[in-house]
Amino acid sequence: MSDVSFQVLCELQIAMVEKGISYHDDATRSIMNPEIRNVDNEAYRNLRDWYIYRDYMNGLEYAVHAFQHLENEITP
Repeated sequence: MSDVSFQVLCELQIAMVEKGISYHDDATRSIMNPEIRNVDNEAYRNLRDWYIYRDYMNGLEYAVHAFQHLENEITP
């Protein structure tokens, strides 16, 4: 994980704590069906991992933009 990604995740957690927003427990292995998690086909596994990574990065990018927007609104 890059330093920027880690920083954004830390800022998100701090913001949630400051605003009193509750969050779910960490995801466990049980969230993914065993047939999907234990894939023998390397191509399918790589595609699955790419989708997970892509969605994670899109979520982080959205959070970065949201924080930048908030920062721009606060800073005169």
